[in-house]
Amino acid sequence: MCPNLSFTAVGLALYIVSDLPRAIPHNIGRKLHLSLTDSASSGITSSYASNESERISKEVRKVMRLAGWDLRERFRAALESSEKDRREVEGKLEKAREALEFLEDYSEMVDRQQGLVEEVVL
Repeated sequence: MCPNLSFTAVGLALYIVSDLPRAIPHNIGRKLHLSLTDSASSGITSSYASNESERISKEVRKVMRLAGWDLRERFRAALESSEKDRREVEGKLEKAREALEFLEDYSEMVDRQQGLVEEVVL
C-alpha cells in the first residue's frame, strides 16, 4: 500500500470531522431556505407554513374557548349574586309588610281601648 494514500485518507477524515460543525447547520439552513422560498414562489403553501398556521389556529381557538368559559362563569356568578340579593330584599320586604300589618292592627286595638277608657271616664 502506498504511504501517501493512507496520509490522504487520514487527512480527508480529519477534514470531514473538523468541517462537520460548519457543514451540517449550513446544509440544513440551505435546505430550509430552499423549501420555504420554493413554496412561496410557486404559490403553494409549504408544510411548515401549514403546520404553523394550524398550530396557531388551535392555540387561538383554545384561548378563545377559555375566555368564553371565563366570561360565562363570571356572568353566572354575577347572576347568582343578584338572585341572592333579590331574595334577601324580598325577605326583608315580607317582614316589613308583616310588621306594618301588626302595627295597623295594634293601632286599631289601641284606638278601641282608648275609646273604652274615654267612655268609662265620662
